[in-house]
Amino acid sequence: MSAHITQQQLRAFLAVARCRSFTQAAKMLAYSQSAISLHVKTLESALGTHLFERCGQQIELTPSGHRLQGPAAAALERLESLTSELMAAMEDDMTALTDSRSAQVISVQVGSE
Repeated sequence: MSAHITQQQLRAFLAVARCRSFTQAAKMLAYSQSAISLHVKTLESALGTHLFERCGQQIELTPSGHRLQGPAAAALERLESLTSELMAAMEDDMTALTDSRSAQVISVQVGSE
């Protein structure tokens, strides 16, 4: 079974799990409450299980939600770390390219004098 899961879905899930409130999770992430609900519903559909037990105003994690919480947090942390590493590598590559071009320009200017 392959499920397409997005970072936004995991962030929404973790925020609701932390806050035990869709409204508070929405405020925390600066999303609308309906966007949080949609992300969680889509994640639940992709996984084929309910992640939260909704009893009136009370929201609790289901056993599946508890099982997902740790791996979801670890996956998001790793993705954010990988993104930072890639951005730093790209910056280094751009700096090296700029330095390389500057050296070429300087050598051309020195050679043409």
